[in-house]
Amino acid sequence: MDETRPDRYVSFKDIPCDDMALKILVRAETVLAKQGENNKFWTAFLQRAQIARTPAPGQDDALKLVCSNSYYLFELFEDASDEEGEGLMEELEYQCC
Repeated sequence: MDETRPDRYVSFKDIPCDDMALKILVRAETVLAKQGENNKFWTAFLQRAQIARTPAPGQDDALKLVCSNSYYLFELFEDASDEEGEGLMEELEYQCC
């Protein structure tokens, strides 16, 4: 293992994973609204995103939702030419997922 890179699975201490995940949800919502996306997957994702903002015990939080859908979010941001969204996804995936 490369000693200069932190082992992200040991601890998320001092890494704002939840904040980054929430920022990604907001960006995804913005991109989807601009595109007028009417895809069943994204409709369900947006519903889950609303719940994930303030999850009840046993429900997925924003970090879990974003990490479990990272491939689709990368594709969404890439298709929209949203470099900032792609950068946030790269950072979150490397540090938190």
